[in-house]
Amino acid sequence: MQQNNSDEHRLHLHYSPNASNSLGIVIRQFKEHNDKTLSSAVQWNHLLARRNAPRSQANVYSKLQVGINDEFDDTVYAQWNLSSDWETRRVFTAHDAKLLVHRNDVVTEQSLRLGVAPYLGDYGDLHTWLMVNVDHTPSNTDKVTVTPLIRLFKGNYLVEIGVSDDGDALVNWIIRL
Repeated sequence: MQQNNSDEHRLHLHYSPNASNSLGIVIRQFKEHNDKTLSSAVQWNHLLARRNAPRSQANVYSKLQVGINDEFDDTVYAQWNLSSDWETRRVFTAHDAKLLVHRNDVVTEQSLRLGVAPYLGDYGDLHTWLMVNVDHTPSNTDKVTVTPLIRLFKGNYLVEIGVSDDGDALVNWIIRL
């Protein structure tokens, strides 16, 4: 998975040994430092709960990351995300809460994503979602960022493209092998 937003470039490679867990590496390059700051980490994603209903699905994930950040003299950091989503074939919602601990600093962030599918496709068709992502980062001077985006996926491929209210591009893609 590759993500590019107003804060960072992020590459996440992971392997899922079973339906409830994935283990991987994450490499991030932070934009606020002229693309010179890198962090590398290992990440464990764990499915805490899943509810399949006749016309919807809901998930709750724990994501634990431990890594080294060269912004602060190669010191160790830990990050924990609690992520949830609920979707039907027409409506999508997701929330992510992040807690980052580094040295004596504790940083919190959260994001909310809402989406709607303008049409319903059959299995194997190209699926389109119109979405808006709202990020809240209390430690930033611009505490709230709103990013409208379009999500396209077909089979094992997903692409998201958008532009934030600050004019920053968002480009994400996922390939599942």
